[in-house]
Amino acid sequence: MWPVNELEVLLTTAQVLLKDLESVLKKQDPASPKNLRTGALQTGSRQ
Repeated sequence: MWPVNELEVLLTTAQVLLKDLESVLKKQDPASPKNLRTGALQTGSRQ
C-alpha cells in the first residue's frame, strides 16, 4: 500500500494537469472534431 500523503500528492498533481489540459483544449478551435469529441465527453460526465 502507498502512504496516504503520497497518494494525495499524486491526486493533486493529476487534477492540476487535467485543468491545464482542459484550458489548452478550450483555447483551440472548438469546431475541430477532436474538441467536439472531448466536449461531448465532458458534458456527459457532468450530467
